[in-house]
This record gives sequence, structure tokens and C-alpha cells, in this order.
Amino acid sequence: MKSGRFTYLVLLGVVVCTGCKKYMQVPLPTDKITGSAAYANDNAASGVISGIYSRFVNARFFEGSYGIPCCTSLYTDDMVAVKGLVGSTDFQQAFYTNALNESISGWYWSQLYSQIYVANVAIENIRNNTNLFRRDQWLGEALFLRGFMYFYLTNLFGKAALAISSDYHLNNQLVRSPQNEVYSQILKDLKEAQTLLPVEYRDANGNITLDRGRPNKYAVTALLARVYLYTKDWANAEAQASAIINSGVTFQLEAPAAVFGQHSREMIWGLAPVNFAVSDAPDFLMEPDWVPGAHAINATLSTLLVNSFETNDVRYTNWVGKATSGTPAMDYYYPAKYKIRAGTTANEYLAVFRLAEQYLIRAEARARQDKITGGNSAESDVNVIRNRAGLSTTTASDKPAMLNAIMKERRVEFFTEMGHRFFDLKRTDAIDGLMAAVAPQKGSAWLPFMQYWPIPKTDILANPNLAQTPGY
Repeated sequence: MKSGRFTYLVLLGVVVCTGCKKYMQVPLPTDKITGSAAYANDNAASGVISGIYSRFVNARFFEGSYGIPCCTSLYTDDMVAVKGLVGSTDFQQAFYTNALNESISGWYWSQLYSQIYVANVAIENIRNNTNLFRRDQWLGEALFLRGFMYFYLTNLFGKAALAISSDYHLNNQLVRSPQNEVYSQILKDLKEAQTLLPVEYRDANGNITLDRGRPNKYAVTALLARVYLYTKDWANAEAQASAIINSGVTFQLEAPAAVFGQHSREMIWGLAPVNFAVSDAPDFLMEPDWVPGAHAINATLSTLLVNSFETNDVRYTNWVGKATSGTPAMDYYYPAKYKIRAGTTANEYLAVFRLAEQYLIRAEARARQDKITGGNSAESDVNVIRNRAGLSTTTASDKPAMLNAIMKERRVEFFTEMGHRFFDLKRTDAIDGLMAAVAPQKGSAWLPFMQYWPIPKTDILANPNLAQTPGY
């Protein structure tokens, strides 16, 4: 990673943080986002929503060396920070050594709240404009996006300020709500969005398209299934996942080599990349003889992750790369899910939700309900994923063994994707035990409060009702 890229992100964080402070303190001026003209017609309203997707991608919030997937992988046990000869790695080192402060993790808090503000203004204006031909589409997308962003806020920071309006007087007095209240709001938004969005994919003009770059009803359903899983509502998690799995030909598992393609039938929702390449590729891909630090590669896969793959797993063959270099020779492993470093056509999309997750959500939900083996069981769902990976059927036959098998499949299926590993460890109460063993190997020490990150001091100064995350 070039040092200029890091400087850009730091500056962006300052700008976003300033915007968030204004949001909590003073009314924003009428502009392209807040003015009524921004919602006067369908093209204008669509443009506001499209801006949220663009900001996700332009800020590389979910991809590359500074995205949530990489940083949460460094924070746990899936990636290793490499201090090298090119570029600054202080940012990655802070995550790797579990030494976060508010100036580092606060960027994610500020970025999410800046887009929640846009979603709030959009929801208010679109809901009140009955003249929009595609009103349900734009309102459904805005509600979904707000729920999606609050999902990440509460899983990264725990308690979150529930800003669900553009009223700055109200927002400037908010306290951080407990996680169960945040999830209640997420479910409320998603349930409404599910009634508004169509099963077809539609583009920025509201026309039916094969492109999966904007969410539809199934994308909402995918997040609902995940939220129900995280909140231990097993029956609803199973039902929502089944709605997608049983939807017909719209979604099908792809061979691992084709999972992340733009037209992958496994993708439920994906983000189109900047400059036609998901930045995981230029940030992580290595040539066979590269030394990571000498080529601006700041993070590689951990031995713990690499060793968790079974022999003959085609996911390993397709999604893990290896470079051998140095004296004595050392092997370095890197994520290779995205393979296009640059180009003129977006042949790969950043996968946000995909069908494999729904199978594993349903498998876990069924296992938690004691549907362990046989037809329509955890076993049958796990075997779908294992067979796609070229592996034999699972040998797990009781509840503890099946849950362990599911967690193992989730690790090798979703490594470096969307924060899955970090969130799985937390929601299953496994993180403290694991990190007590792993942290010393990284030269750090783990304390239970570290599972949630600190928020920006500037927001606390602007609103004293916002308490800092305990422990920081």
C-alpha cells in the first residue's frame, strides 16, 4: 500500500469526522442532499441513494488494506501485519496488536454516521413525496442501507446512538443505546424495506436489470437472516435463509473460481468497484517471488487460517495464493478471492451477501434447534457447502460437533469478507478464549473490553451524553 493512499484515508477521515460533528451539533446547510430539489423526481432521488453506494466504494470501507474485512482479520487471527520497506503500516499494526485508540477506529464510526445522516434525510424526503413513480424502490433502499450501516455500527462498537432523523437538536442529545435496541431498529427498517423492494434487480433508473449492484428484496432478506441469527432467533433465521435458498434459479452456488464475478449467480448483493478492480486485488495479490513488505503488501494470511483448510479443498486452491522468497526461503500466503488488479471493465464485484452464507445461516439455525442430521437438517446444508468445495460429507453427528463444523466452514468460506470472523467469534462468545491464546503470539495482550472499539473523542466533546466505549 502506497503511503499516499494512507494519507488520503486519514484526510478523508478528518473530513468525515468533521461532517459527523456538524450533524450532531448544528443544522447542515441546504444542499444537493438535504434540499427538497434532491427528491423532486425519481432521477434525483435515485442519485442521492446512489451516492451512499459510491461513498462505500470510494472510501474503500469494505475492501483493501484499510477496510473492515482486513482490519478485523488482523484484529483476530486470520491475517498478519507485515512491517515492510514501502508505505506506512502503523494503521494495520494497531489492529494487529489490538492497540486501538479513538483516532484509528473512530474513522469507521464517523464514516458510518455520515452515511446514516444521508439515509435519514432521504427516508424523510422520499416518504413524504408521493409523486415519485419509484418511491417504494428508493425508500426501500434507504431503509435497507440504514439498517445495514447500523448492523456494522453495533457489531464494531456495541452500543450506538440511534440517530433515525435529521433533527440535529435531537441527535445532539442522544445517548448510546444498548445493542438489543439497535437490533430492534434494524429489524424495523429491514421489515419495512422487505415490503417495498421488488424481487427483481433494478438499476438507478428503476429498470429491471441483471446487474446485482443495488439491493432487492432478497438482499434485505439476506440481512434479515443474518440479524435473526445474531439475535438468536433461530426459527426466523432459518425461515429467511430458506426464502432465498428456495427462490428458484435466481441464486445458485458457483464454483469457487466464479463466485466473485460480476454476474455470479451466488451473489445476492455486490458493490461495483472503483477503477474496475476490487482493491483487495492490488492490495493483497503477490507475485511468486515477492517479499510482502518490499512490495507495499502490508498484510498476509495467518498460518492459523491456512492450516484450517482441509486437504483438497478447492476454496484453498482458488482463494489462497502463495509467494516464496527471502533467504532462507519463507512462504507468504495471501487472499486471492479477487484477481483483477486493474482494467477497463468491472468483471468482479465486491460480494456483500452471497448464497453460501444463507446455507450456513440455515445450518446453524437448524443445529441450534436440534435439527442435526437427516433431511432438512444442519447436516444437509453443511454438506452442500462442503461438496461445492470438493470435500466429503461432514462427520459431525451431534450438536456440539455440528456447531464446531459450521464455524469451521464459516471461517474458510468467508475469510477476509465483511468482518465475518470477528463477528462470529463475538456472537458465539468464543473471542475471549481464542484471543487469550492468540494475542501473545502477536506481541499483544487481550482484555474482554477490546471486542468493541472506541469512538471519536470529538463526538463525545460535541455531545457529552455519548459515553466512550468501556475500557478506553
